[in-house]
Amino acid sequence: REVGAEQAQAGWRGWRDCWSVGHGRAVSMLEKYRPILRLSVWFIVTLPVHTLVVTYYQVLIATVSSVETYNGSVIAGAYVLAALVTLLPSRMEHYFESDSVHILLVVASTTCGILIFTMALSVNLSMVYTSFILYHCIFEFVLTVIYAAIAKRVPASSGQKKSFAMTFSFNIFLALSLQVLIQLIIGKQALALDIRSQFLCFGMIVLALAFGMVSSLLFSSCHFLPLAS
Repeated sequence: REVGAEQAQAGWRGWRDCWSVGHGRAVSMLEKYRPILRLSVWFIVTLPVHTLVVTYYQVLIATVSSVETYNGSVIAGAYVLAALVTLLPSRMEHYFESDSVHILLVVASTTCGILIFTMALSVNLSMVYTSFILYHCIFEFVLTVIYAAIAKRVPASSGQKKSFAMTFSFNIFLALSLQVLIQLIIGKQALALDIRSQFLCFGMIVLALAFGMVSSLLFSSCHFLPLAS
C-alpha cells in the first residue's frame, strides 16, 4: 500500500510539473502572439462567411425577385468600389500599430452582421443590393487593414517574412476548415437550411464574433497588460 501511495504521489507530482511547464509555455506563447491573436481570429471567422455570402448571393436574389435583375452589374460595381476602398489603408499606416484597430474589428463585425441580416430579411431588391455592396466594401477594407496590421505585429524573431507567411498560411487553413464545417452544418448533410436561413446563420456568426471581440477587449483590460503592439 505504501509503495502504491508513493507511486500515486509521484505520478501526481509529475502531472503537476508537466501541467505547470505546459501552462507556462502556453502563457508565454499567448503573450508573444497576443498582438495578432484577435486579428487572426477575425480573419479566420469572417473569410469563410464572406466567401459563402458572395457564393450564394445570387441564390438569395432569386428569392427576392424572379424577374430580370442586375446581379452582374451589382457584383461588378461592388468589386470596383471595394477595390477603390482598399486604397484607403495606404494613407493610414500609423493606424495599424495602434490599439484602435481592435475597435475597428468590433465595429466592422457588428455592421457586417447587420447588413447580412438585412439581406436575409429584406424583400426589397434595392435594399438587398445596397446591403451587399456596403458589406462587400467594408469587408475588403477591413481585410486590407488586417493584412497590414498583422504584417506590422508578427514576431520577427525567426525572420519576419517567414513568420508572416506561416501566420497567413495557418490562418487560411483554419478559415477553409471552418468554411467546410459551416457548409456541412447548414447544408443537406445536417440542418438543410433554406437560403434566407443560411444568411441569418452567417449574420449570427459575425455578430457572435463581434460579441466575442468586445468580451476579449474587456477581459484584457481587466486581467492582462495593455494591448501593446
